[in-house]
Amino acid sequence: GGASSDEFLYEGQTYIFGQSAPVGTIQSDLEVSTDVKAEGFLRVGYVANPLSIDVVNSGDWWLQAYNATGGQGYKLADLALVHPQRWLQLPGDSGGQEVMFNCPIGFTSSFSSPECTAVSPPPPATPLAVTDALFYQMKGLFITPDGTTDGPSITWAEAGETLTVRAKIYNYSLATMEFGTEVHAAFYAQPWDATGGQFAGQGGNPQAFAAATFIGEDVIAAIPAFCGGVMPGIDACSLESAPANFAIAQVQWDTMGLDAETYWKIWVVVWMENDGTLVSEIDSHGLTAIPGANLNSLADVPIETYSNNLGFYNQVIHLKTPASEEGLGAEAELPPLLTIEMVEASDDTVLRHKAVILRATHRADGDRLDSVLALFYDGDPEAGGELFDMEMIPRIPRGGSFVTPVPFQPRSCGLHRIFVRSIPLDGAAAPDTMFENIFVTVDAVDEIGILIKKIGLSGLPNGIKRSLLAKLAAARRSFARGNDGAALHQLGAFENAVMAQSGKKIPVELVSEFREAVANIVDCL
Repeated sequence: GGASSDEFLYEGQTYIFGQSAPVGTIQSDLEVSTDVKAEGFLRVGYVANPLSIDVVNSGDWWLQAYNATGGQGYKLADLALVHPQRWLQLPGDSGGQEVMFNCPIGFTSSFSSPECTAVSPPPPATPLAVTDALFYQMKGLFITPDGTTDGPSITWAEAGETLTVRAKIYNYSLATMEFGTEVHAAFYAQPWDATGGQFAGQGGNPQAFAAATFIGEDVIAAIPAFCGGVMPGIDACSLESAPANFAIAQVQWDTMGLDAETYWKIWVVVWMENDGTLVSEIDSHGLTAIPGANLNSLADVPIETYSNNLGFYNQVIHLKTPASEEGLGAEAELPPLLTIEMVEASDDTVLRHKAVILRATHRADGDRLDSVLALFYDGDPEAGGELFDMEMIPRIPRGGSFVTPVPFQPRSCGLHRIFVRSIPLDGAAAPDTMFENIFVTVDAVDEIGILIKKIGLSGLPNGIKRSLLAKLAAARRSFARGNDGAALHQLGAFENAVMAQSGKKIPVELVSEFREAVANIVDCL
């Protein structure tokens, strides 16, 4: 807290990639208004440069975070999968740089205290808990038919097929891995409970994971440091010789022996070894031990608090009945009908700015439905509702259901109408739309904590600061005890004290900021 935003600056760029028109394209003169014209599926990518100078001068935080040691350079690597759901951030008009961490199970974080702190006693890492913990979700995993490494990832295959599974693995650090270091990547398929929208539990013990299937392990060479490492006074990333700080690990998934009409999610764990010994990473970012063989679930991986080494790909993979056997079952008597039955929140209390998991239950009557696109909106999509998630359902079984979990981070208090619009992409059935009302309130304890942090860093005279902080601390304690009436009275006293010094010992712009923070709490209760 209190750090200038200049410390965190870095240069970045996003990209959208298309394809050239294939040979034999019939129509090539259709007018398209875009500047860059492309064919086929699109890919997105980005580059980041924390060593940039001149146009954007990257801040010192990057050098400090990766352990500067003077003439010895940067001594520890940071092996990483891509985790898109590690942080939640307040919008610019409600706190700007305030963030909280989506912690692993057993730890908690808040906007007023963003570090992960241990929960005592720690809750069990059940299949449902791991499913809902955004900490474990990863990107950069690709599943394609055997022998292929290009094209979009598939969401289904016939049981018995062999698939290519690839993962992108990074070295986020400015450290070069020691000579002799090898990078290991182990891939697993975890059974998925499609009717519950979570990892599958054991038949007699739903709190324990159904056993994962080991896919394979790849061992690759050491991954270079970010742009090859630091070069004093030079933007190392601008050099043509700068190496990529990532590599691809690849295994083949032989699904022979796995049951048809089952659902799976793929997860990966990565680590470094040198002469058979685990190589340490930057503080709290690695593993505590080399993972054992044939792990039962993600929960068995010995991660550290901020580890980037473990993640599951958030797409269900369906193993369907081979085409040669499909005719053996009973045929559907009616055409398929898609129905969205309900949308439920994982928590009874939904808080502004905090993530909650929503589960939408889809049902197929008549025949089964394949490749259903589920779109989630905050508000009516026909009246400006905001799309906040989309999921691909590989198959809804005939007469059965498929539950889709998605995270939702509401930006305002009050009533939110969550719309789900689901579309069978093959046109086998009509789309369906339903909505559910979700009421959002506020975590007053956390939001007062944010205000306490701001006042502590405001530079106000110490006497004024102590007086304001005492009133806020009292209100925070009252909210924590459930005494909202006393808390509101104490917030009123805080606001009166602020107004009494408006334009005197408290600048007018800070007065407006403090009053807005109080109003954002009071108006939500």
